[in-house]
Amino acid sequence: TELEEQKEHLSKFFHNKGVGIILSNPDREIVEVNDKLCDIIKYSKEEIIGQTTRILYDSDEKYNSSRKLVGDLLAENKVAEAKLEFVTKYNETIWVKLSGEL
Repeated sequence: TELEEQKEHLSKFFHNKGVGIILSNPDREIVEVNDKLCDIIKYSKEEIIGQTTRILYDSDEKYNSSRKLVGDLLAENKVAEAKLEFVTKYNETIWVKLSGEL
């Protein structure tokens, strides 16, 4: 059916080996990640699912700043795109391109 085809397409996109993907809820709790994201940030799925995205920032200031930036764009019904500084499990700084929409 068409719904099954859409689910299959979404699953293939999510499990794409070249792109790290985080799905979070409005409270910024991580509900799902793909394997590539785990490779990038050095956390296992078990360690990161259920955490807030605060775990990816080295300060509350950066965490809150990204929320405002992304929240303002989403409130205007725009696709949120930003270059953000994250930290890995081992406190290594990495730059990511965030892209998201509601």
